[in-house]
Order: sequence, then C-alpha cells, then structure tokens
Amino acid sequence: SAMRPSLSETCLKMVEAIEFTRQLDDGVHPELWKDADVIIIGLSRAGKTPLSIFLAQRGFKVANYPVVPDEQPPKELFDPAIQGKCIALTIEPGRLASIRQERMADFGRSTSTYSSLQNCTKECRWLKTFYMRHGPRWPQIDTSSGALEEQAAKIIKLLKAKAGEEASSPKYA
Repeated sequence: SAMRPSLSETCLKMVEAIEFTRQLDDGVHPELWKDADVIIIGLSRAGKTPLSIFLAQRGFKVANYPVVPDEQPPKELFDPAIQGKCIALTIEPGRLASIRQERMADFGRSTSTYSSLQNCTKECRWLKTFYMRHGPRWPQIDTSSGALEEQAAKIIKLLKAKAGEEASSPKYA
C-alpha cells in the first residue's frame, strides 16, 4: 500500500542501522549516542554486541557501552537527552564467569582474574550500585538465560512503548 515504505527504503534503513551500530560498538563515538535509537550498557561479555547487531538487523540504530568498574564513563552517558534511550544489562555472576572462561579458552588462556567467579561476583555487585547511582530509571534486562531473540524482544517492546507504537508491530513491515 501507499502507506508502507518500499522494500528498497526498508533495506536502506536496515543497512544504515547496521553500519551505525557497527561503528558505535564497544563505547566508540559517544558524541553520536544522541543519534542512536537505543544505548545498551553492561559489563564486558554480558551480551551487548550480539544484542546490538540483532536489533540493528531490525532497523534500530544501536550504541553500546561496556561499563568497567572504577573507570570513568564518558560524560555523554549522563546526558539528560539520552537517558530515555538507555537499557541496562544485568547478568548472574556464575553465567558471566562461564562466558568469560569460554572467551579466555578461545585465546588459549585457562585462568584469569577477569573470568574468575570471585571477580565476576564483585563486578556484578559494583554494577548494581552503578545503575542505582547513574541509571535508576534505565530499564534492566537480564542476559543470564533465555535466547538472544527473547532479550531483543523485551528491548523492542520497551522502545515501541516509548515511541507510543503498538508493541506487536514490526518497525519496518
């Protein structure tokens, strides 16, 4: 129908979203966060990048930022203009340790402080405090279990609710 975007327009928007998301992975270019549809925040290996790419393939421009204990985030993270775009990822310490241990094994390393359960427990505790202080209104999504699609669906529902759209309708149908 005349009201629906053309296929080429839909594809172009998706390609733009993927390119934007690729360029803003891992906290890069905070000055462009204002142009994102959503900003995903979480610990290292909590699932930010896979979620970002999945959402980008659905036409959302996504930035993500890896919070690191005792590292000062860029001032842009606290910009009032982007607070409504922020999504806070949480994860159980045991799951985080497991993911990080797999990652270390990929690099031929068996043990590290980074992937230890003790360290992951400490980081997850720190993260709760960080969110209470800096993002008390950020919706939280737990990435400990459940499929990527389920986690993304929760984020899309939040985005659509903010936009006042019906949660069941796809962004580009």
